[in-house]
Amino acid sequence: MANAVHGRKTNVWVNEFDLSRYLNKYTADRNAPELDQTTFLALAREFLADLPDGSMGLEGFYKGDSVNLDTAEEVFAAALSAANRVATVCPEGGDTFGLRCFLQDAVETKHHSDSPATGLVMSSADFRGPLHH
Repeated sequence: MANAVHGRKTNVWVNEFDLSRYLNKYTADRNAPELDQTTFLALAREFLADLPDGSMGLEGFYKGDSVNLDTAEEVFAAALSAANRVATVCPEGGDTFGLRCFLQDAVETKHHSDSPATGLVMSSADFRGPLHH
């Protein structure tokens, strides 16, 4: 697998806020629902792609480390409070021009924090909107 990419180089921004140091997982899904356009006399089913849609999920830690005084929740709140959000995820790293990224004109659909008694406090956010490379 010579073309495999390791996730540790991933960079994530929401607008101008770099969330990379707080996150440890992202998911991106791009789809276009199928519309059945099969007619009465057709010999096989026929489909047409509907308008494209996308979703993105970000997951990470509620609190930053002792070096970064802002907590993840403070940075998330600032990033997610903007009226217009652009979420950018660069799985290959974001420090080199020309590397592939996912860009999303995002609407936040969910923001969740989880605090188990025997584990780390985690935070996550889900976004919806057109997803582009």
